[in-house]
Amino acid sequence: MTSEELDATSSSGDDGDRRPGDDVESRAGGEPSDDQRGAVDRVRGAVFRVRTQPGPHRVAIVVAVVVGLGLAWFHWLGLLFGGMLVGFVARTFRRALLAGLGFGVVVLAVFAVTVAGSLGQTLAMTPPIFLTIGAALGLPTFGALVRGVV
Repeated sequence: MTSEELDATSSSGDDGDRRPGDDVESRAGGEPSDDQRGAVDRVRGAVFRVRTQPGPHRVAIVVAVVVGLGLAWFHWLGLLFGGMLVGFVARTFRRALLAGLGFGVVVLAVFAVTVAGSLGQTLAMTPPIFLTIGAALGLPTFGALVRGVV
């Protein structure tokens, strides 16, 4: 082997320790691979289908409301997350805001059912009940603003 061949092999940077997916040079410009583009296209297609077709849209809304209620049962951030979920599956930004507000109404209805025996006493607690109503309507609507981003 000549010294020129030796220099060419040592400067190539290939030390024989390559793993699958180590083609850094081909992705140095930030271009996604074909597999990544295919995955992104599949996700976009699924999101488009959920937002536009009535059947998948209804299922997605029901799942979003159930998950949001479940999370809100344990922590107030569930209100925000539930609003994000119903807003994400909405077709337009305006519908997302309305869905977030609707989720808040559902949360208030569930709250009223759970305190049904003492609803009069609960409503008599004037300052705290205002906070409850404001959070139940405002946080999901705020969370639904995610539709403006996605």
